[in-house]
Amino acid sequence: MDLPPPPFTVEALAERWECSGQHIRDLVAQGKIGAFRVGRLIRIPVAEVIAFEARIGHPRADDRGATDLAARAAIARMAARQTAEMLRDLGKKKKPPAT
Repeated sequence: MDLPPPPFTVEALAERWECSGQHIRDLVAQGKIGAFRVGRLIRIPVAEVIAFEARIGHPRADDRGATDLAARAAIARMAARQTAEMLRDLGKKKKPPAT
């Protein structure tokens, strides 16, 4: 099974989009881009980044070789499924609390 690409950190996505980390956090807080937390850390799945870039027509949306919106959406759905599976698997591996 191929592992999904690792999610973006706020800083990595800010660098990709040439904006501030605060702008990325604002987008997450406004619900404009999906993210999840690992403790206090914010992580943005690659599928969310691809879907957001496709919605706004960002030039980086074609980075993964998809030339039309349907192909980009399919890639985003696949990455989202893989991310969900990975998170579900991580949840199953938690150790029970010590008694």
